[in-house]
Amino acid sequence: MVVFHLNIDVPNGLHLRPASRIITIIKNRQSSVKMKYNEEEVRVSELSHLLKMGINEGGTITLTVDGPDEEETAEAIIRCMKK
Repeated sequence: MVVFHLNIDVPNGLHLRPASRIITIIKNRQSSVKMKYNEEEVRVSELSHLLKMGINEGGTITLTVDGPDEEETAEAIIRCMKK
C-alpha cells in the first residue's frame, strides 16, 4: 500500500481536466485508489466521484493506492498532477 499527500496547485482546483487525467491513469491499472479530502474519502473509479468532492486550489488530498502495480500507479498520478 502506498499513501501520499498532494497539494492541489491547479488553478480552480481539481476540475474536469486534471480529474479526467487521474481517471485515465487508474483505468489502465490493477490497483485500487482512494482519495481523501476534508474527511471525505471516495474510491476513485468514476469522474463524478472526484468532481463531487469539491477539491479547491491550495487543498491537500491524501491518496491511498493498493494493488500489484501500486508504486507505478502512484508515480503516474504524481507526474500527471505536476503538469
